Amino acid sequence: MNEKKVLIILGEAPFVKGDATSNPSVSWLKEYFNGYKMSLIMRGTGDSEQENQKIISLPESKNTLSMIKGLLFSNSHREDFGRVQKVIRQEKNQSSLIWLRAPSLIPLLLSTCWKKKYAEKMYIHICANRLTWAFLKRNFTVANLFKFLNGKLTTLILKKAERSGAKFFHTGNQVQEAFNIKDSTYLIDYLPKHYPYNKQREGFVFLGRTSKIQGNAELSRFVKCIPGELNLYGPGESNAIPNGISYQGIVAPELVAKEISQYAVLVCITHEYYEGFPRVLAEAISQDMWVVVNRSCTFFADIKYYPYLIISEDIANVHQLESLLQKRPMQSNNDFKQNIEDKSLING
Repeated sequence: MNEKKVLIILGEAPFVKGDATSNPSVSWLKEYFNGYKMSLIMRGTGDSEQENQKIISLPESKNTLSMIKGLLFSNSHREDFGRVQKVIRQEKNQSSLIWLRAPSLIPLLLSTCWKKKYAEKMYIHICANRLTWAFLKRNFTVANLFKFLNGKLTTLILKKAERSGAKFFHTGNQVQEAFNIKDSTYLIDYLPKHYPYNKQREGFVFLGRTSKIQGNAELSRFVKCIPGELNLYGPGESNAIPNGISYQGIVAPELVAKEISQYAVLVCITHEYYEGFPRVLAEAISQDMWVVVNRSCTFFADIKYYPYLIISEDIANVHQLESLLQKRPMQSNNDFKQNIEDKSLING
């Protein structure tokens, strides 16, 4: 019997330096592809090989732009990238399946997903939006112009891959609309783990990179309506956390569901234009938790009929929030919860 081998092209960095599984994408994909021999492409991890798992490390960089700068101005960066490119070419030919996480440009280019011989065994998971023209006009910077052009190029590549036979998954309806992929399956990359909701739960929790709170005016306003502090978990710098937010460090992906089971409310207020459907949001729904979002978040249309939803803009003070939390809706969450869990590929 031939060995099943999957090449996973992420282009993402680990949340904890040197620990690839600290990235939620890796944690989830390892469970989904259990039984496969896996090769993972990541940034800044260092090469390693264990039983049934190989990690191939791209040169360390903060983002696509810094990776391109390295390729233009650093000989050692170009040499490392060239070495990795040769390894990836071998892995693509040897693998029976290729999983590509988009829309990051470097992984797309490395995958050569527009070529038919690779597209026919490729699954492309589009997990975020591209920068729109409307957003660029309101927030014009050179960096945002680059992101906009990057998105245009990404769209062309993905459409070519679609015509060549690649299969697509999208995280959030707005993601599919952003790239106009017609034949794509809604996918939320999370592992459903159930922790019963009870009245003894207390407190508010926020999960995500600490950069998500920087410049987030609506989150800063809403924090003043919270009785007590908002506990924040996630990677990033912790030396500029605003008042009312208590930084708790990083929680391992496999422990997220258990960690949030201690709390009554998940706060998921975001100002990012590219957000997909957050995995932690799905995990909170599976526990019947209260969830706070803002109307301008990109996933609002996906969540607006959730029975235990609080819209942050509708809350003006602490008393209003406490009163709302005491009046738990009568309707069941079972249908909404089942709909979300059916979109978890791990169940498919």
